[in-house]
Amino acid sequence: MRLMITVGIILVLIVCPIGFVQAQDELLDPPSERVKSLIKRGLYDEAQALLMHEWSESIKTLGLDNGRLDSITYLLGIIYMMQEKHLAARGEFRSLIKTFEYDGLSRHPKSVEVYIRLAESNRRLGKHHEAEMNYLHVIRILEGSRGPEAPELAAPLSALADFYLFHERYDEAGFQLRRALKIAEKHEPLYVEQLAEGLTRLAKHHQERGRYGQAEHLYGEAMQLRKEHFETEHSLLER
Repeated sequence: MRLMITVGIILVLIVCPIGFVQAQDELLDPPSERVKSLIKRGLYDEAQALLMHEWSESIKTLGLDNGRLDSITYLLGIIYMMQEKHLAARGEFRSLIKTFEYDGLSRHPKSVEVYIRLAESNRRLGKHHEAEMNYLHVIRILEGSRGPEAPELAAPLSALADFYLFHERYDEAGFQLRRALKIAEKHEPLYVEQLAEGLTRLAKHHQERGRYGQAEHLYGEAMQLRKEHFETEHSLLER
């Protein structure tokens, strides 16, 4: 179950790497539409080959100091993640972060997605302390730039809560779950089901330790969240 939730969070964060790349404006110039289409269709080897060709052509045309290389590096990292090549993915994301640091952009809001990807790669490689530091860095960036209840915080708070649940750090997990739920219920319903699953796991922890009142409350809360989420989805579909 823990693996399923972790994979679920990765998929929500990835959902469509294309959308993130398109939103990068001056920070990451998007590569060709064909590359993005190949990634979306799961044709990773073909996408990787085309990206390497674009890398070579970009250097020939624009030189080594161009934003297009950042975009290619990011997408290579995404491809490696999807192929379960987490060491290679980690290398791409760390390389990109070093570029951000050199350019003075390590605390720029647009570096957030890269830090989240790096955290997930570190988790898969068993580098848990580094992963936790990555998540906390992202949260600090967003709190400083967008405020403590910014919609963008739902993703890293949800991921950090899952991280703490996995490591049986239940008090910390509960705190992050509450923060994430408060934001998700207002702005990001996409995360509600995952957060409800987090509450269920927290409830099970209390139940196993004989804290039946707390467990019952959390189970009920998770059920109510799922009910409201289901009704919201159906209401949107009927419109």
